[in-house]
Amino acid sequence: GDVVASGVAETSVLDGFFITAGQANGGTAPLNQGGGLYDYDAHPSLANLTFSANLATTQGGGLYNYLGTLALTNLTFRANHANSDGGGLYTQSGNLTLEDGWFDGNDAGGSGGGLWNSGGLLTLHEVIFEGNWTGGGFTGGGGLATAGSNASLTNVIFRGNQGGYTGGGVYSSGGDPLFTNVLFSGNTAEYGAGIYVAGGNPQFNGVTLSGNR
Repeated sequence: GDVVASGVAETSVLDGFFITAGQANGGTAPLNQGGGLYDYDAHPSLANLTFSANLATTQGGGLYNYLGTLALTNLTFRANHANSDGGGLYTQSGNLTLEDGWFDGNDAGGSGGGLWNSGGLLTLHEVIFEGNWTGGGFTGGGGLATAGSNASLTNVIFRGNQGGYTGGGVYSSGGDPLFTNVLFSGNTAEYGAGIYVAGGNPQFNGVTLSGNR
């Protein structure tokens, strides 16, 4: 990929850059993860960044995070691709907070066209998922796929995403995710156009579903 963060602390800041056309296309991990940025057990602060047209042949077309604690502010993920999961962003077993984000036109061959989250903690506030899609596997999630996580989403919009088989806007499996003031509009999937729940105990507070099919 374009950028690697490993073992860095919270004092490390990346602010005000375009990260574009990164290629994580090596034969083995981690060389095939995180086309734009690869983060392993690091704790940087990322602000005012645009990830566009990056590619990973496995996970995390735009950004890949494993075990890291990431504070993200005003980030855009546009037209990134992962052959497997997390077209825009892939996070696993970490603690990721995104304030003011936009996932636009990202895609994944597997799950989480915009964002894939597995375990750990995920907090999204004022985030838009628009026009993201997955390749149609059972574990879909055109906008977001989350598994085994107590994710928290507040003031989030899922609009015009495509989940292929399941979860046009969101695919949720396990954990106790919380959806507060979330809009699902115009998303499509074979099952669960707005949201598909496969286990777990999600909670919904002030959620609107409109025109999903």
